[in-house]
Amino acid sequence: MSIVKWFCTLQSSVVDFNIDTTDDITAPTLLCILDNIKVTDHFDLDLKMSTPGFEYNKAIDIPSVIFCHSQWITLQSILNSSSRVLVLNESNLTLHDINSFLKHWLNGSNPKLEYISIRRSMKGNAIEEDIKEAFQIITKDLEVREHEENEKRPMRISM
Repeated sequence: MSIVKWFCTLQSSVVDFNIDTTDDITAPTLLCILDNIKVTDHFDLDLKMSTPGFEYNKAIDIPSVIFCHSQWITLQSILNSSSRVLVLNESNLTLHDINSFLKHWLNGSNPKLEYISIRRSMKGNAIEEDIKEAFQIITKDLEVREHEENEKRPMRISM
């Protein structure tokens, strides 16, 4: 019996779940964690995937999620998600994927979402080579306006 399945025999859910290791994880191990451990509030995952080409398309139904090496998360997974907070670092989502997500979100998908941060995997580059072009791709067919501070609306969320 794996440690994950053993853990699940002890309790049906966990409020906060954090995995932070320098070890890599395989796709079967990650799937075992995602499919068997019910996290009710916050999931923080900081480890690298050792299975090249692995993609996760299922919904993420955890209120607050932080994935530090999220190359395996797909647009479909995000669109099916019911998270309130979603932080994806080193994501393989394309600029077109981000544009597609924004369009879906503006049309009512992800109604619980309050905060999203997507930091793309840049393959050694600090920023996009052409930031102006990247912005145009992300905002294509979207109404864009400059943010103005409004003290009546909170600018922080609790995690």
